[in-house]
Amino acid sequence: MSLITGVASSTLANAKQADDQLRADCREEGQAVGMQGAELEQFIRDCMAEFVKVKLINVEK
Repeated sequence: MSLITGVASSTLANAKQADDQLRADCREEGQAVGMQGAELEQFIRDCMAEFVKVKLINVEK
């Protein structure tokens, strides 16, 4: 059981790290075109959602 828990924790940590990196990349992209504040935060949410959507489509094929 502890092996399963360890693997799950490792997978969650990797997913969190990837999510943090994606968020940082989306933020950088938005800031590069001059976005700030609420507009930037909305862009980050949309950017991340679009990435997940594309990733899921590619996995399904």
